[in-house]
Amino acid sequence: MRLTKISDKGASGNLYMRMNEILFINWTGNGDAQYFSIDASKRTNEISKEYFARLVYGQDYLTIEGGLKYGIENYRVTISENGNRYLCFYQQGVIFGFDKNGKKVYEWEAYELSGGHALYDIECQSSDLLWLAFPTGQTVTQVSLSERKEVQRIGDYTWDDVYEPLNFPEGLSVVDDELFIANMGSKQLYKMDLQTNKLDIEESFNVPIWDYIKTNIGDFIVTNDGVFEVGQEKRT
Repeated sequence: MRLTKISDKGASGNLYMRMNEILFINWTGNGDAQYFSIDASKRTNEISKEYFARLVYGQDYLTIEGGLKYGIENYRVTISENGNRYLCFYQQGVIFGFDKNGKKVYEWEAYELSGGHALYDIECQSSDLLWLAFPTGQTVTQVSLSERKEVQRIGDYTWDDVYEPLNFPEGLSVVDDELFIANMGSKQLYKMDLQTNKLDIEESFNVPIWDYIKTNIGDFIVTNDGVFEVGQEKRT
């Protein structure tokens, strides 16, 4: 496994794939946001908040932002099969849903599931199933949006020093019938087969990983030092 550094921006953040570009935010030391994209040639480009928000959240991002307490750039977003967008921000622990017109159609205080652990990432599996990551609870859970209840989970929402099988799961990604979990604490990428629910270690790294994304232009991780492309070691 070979890591190729793409950018020293975006450390400890999250990645989005939109329109053959990978988009991410770089948070500066004073809390300001800078916006970047990685194109198909693996070049990093600085972009505007408007460009980032339109691609990541939708053309009606200002309407959505009007229904939120904080700036929209603070929220993780996932898009369901029916076009609804679901957002969360770890300082709130609430899942917000907006339809294709930017109208708020859903709100659920999901932190009630976790006993107080913060919700850091969110990923749709279908129009009704959502995966949630609670890193400090060492837990990832699948929930039904319509029934507002847990369907299954990995971990047990512990406050104790128990790090098996998950260890600070920070990032989630669903690709086809597979769920990928970036475990920052163990420096490992886990993969769950969504047909069999079999959980395996997909890859181990030498650095903490905060997010992982599998795309048509490559596979990428986020570390404490920025964004890296993941590739196979060249044979000699």
